[in-house]
Amino acid sequence: MRRLENLFRFEASYRHVNTFEIGPETDENLNPVRRAQSDDYAAAQRRYQGRNATEDDLRVLREAVYHEIEFENRANQPLTGAVGAVVEDEELTGQGNVEYTPPGGRSIVRLDRALDLVLDRREELILREPAAVKISGYAYDRITMRGTISVRNPRKEPVILRGRKRTFGEITTATPNGAITRSAPLALGANGASVATWEVEIAPGATATLTYVYILLNNRAYSNN
Repeated sequence: MRRLENLFRFEASYRHVNTFEIGPETDENLNPVRRAQSDDYAAAQRRYQGRNATEDDLRVLREAVYHEIEFENRANQPLTGAVGAVVEDEELTGQGNVEYTPPGGRSIVRLDRALDLVLDRREELILREPAAVKISGYAYDRITMRGTISVRNPRKEPVILRGRKRTFGEITTATPNGAITRSAPLALGANGASVATWEVEIAPGATATLTYVYILLNNRAYSNN
């Protein structure tokens, strides 16, 4: 027998946010010149459910835009990790995990994929410098890549888009107004890791275009010792 108890309640401000998170894909970073071809999401999902998904299918499934609700914890006690449900007009519209949130903190409930917000990402090689860097007797090509992420808003109202791109190597630029964080390489490694994050508002019928440039060191697999 199940029983529902109302332990406490509070009112909170909230907003709708659409989010994405990309990479890093191992294949992309080992061979960044290769750019996987786009595929239809539904077809990729069918192959995934049939256990015969390709690497490109998995990339398509990862690179989706999701609809989330962001709200402030205005209770006088923390929210513990649990499943959060969103109800509108007495109907369940979605549910997702809520992480621990202290009083005054902000939390997110992921509802579902935003099917009408289609993400497209492309990368191109800008510069390859053969054997430009030597580390511990090994030569590395220095590769500069440029990526473009675009998301179109077909709705009649503006939407908030929050995105994150993670990659091995050093992200040098992220526009417009992207924030960049970097970490140093691990022991015996050549590449650290970088994360670029954006938050933009997309007007009705408009397209948001986000760009980033990163530098990656690729081992030429020979020693000069």
